[in-house]
Amino acid sequence: MNGGERESFFRQFGPQFVMPYGKLPSGGVLTPTQWCHVIAADETGKMATVYLQLFVGRGCVPNPHYVMLADIDSRIHVPPSTWGHMYLYDDPPGSDRYAGCVEDAQITRFR
Repeated sequence: MNGGERESFFRQFGPQFVMPYGKLPSGGVLTPTQWCHVIAADETGKMATVYLQLFVGRGCVPNPHYVMLADIDSRIHVPPSTWGHMYLYDDPPGSDRYAGCVEDAQITRFR
């Protein structure tokens, strides 16, 4: 919030999330049928990291961002936690009140 070194928060190491869409070997791209935002989090070991990918859909797969939220310096052992959500936009818009819905994302841990 008050500035600082970018590398302290935006890192490429730690947990990696793999999405079921993206570039294909044939040169095409596999995308969700609806526009969406993808947010996932992983709290493993001594690090809490967020995966963030905004405006995914219809031939558009932007680069994801990994944000380190915290270095956890605790002696309390907590089992690894991973969770995620997809914020799906309605197509076509169906309501004056809501632009879409939120769904739990299925997260599978790979070792």
